[in-house]
Amino acid sequence: PVLFEATAVSDVNGDGIVNLRDMGILGGCLTGPSIPISSNCAMVDLNADTRVDLRDAAVLFRSFQPTN
Repeated sequence: PVLFEATAVSDVNGDGIVNLRDMGILGGCLTGPSIPISSNCAMVDLNADTRVDLRDAAVLFRSFQPTN
């Protein structure tokens, strides 16, 4: 059998949890509705619409897991 480790789309830093670190990355990449994203922010375009905006933040917030 082949085993796969599932990760949330919103886990933009790949550490296995969606938390403040992911929110910080998204915050640094927010551009707005008509500004194209830079290549180093492509992983934060969570809804794949070629922008990093509040819609991407909403996707991240749905998966958010607060940590202590």
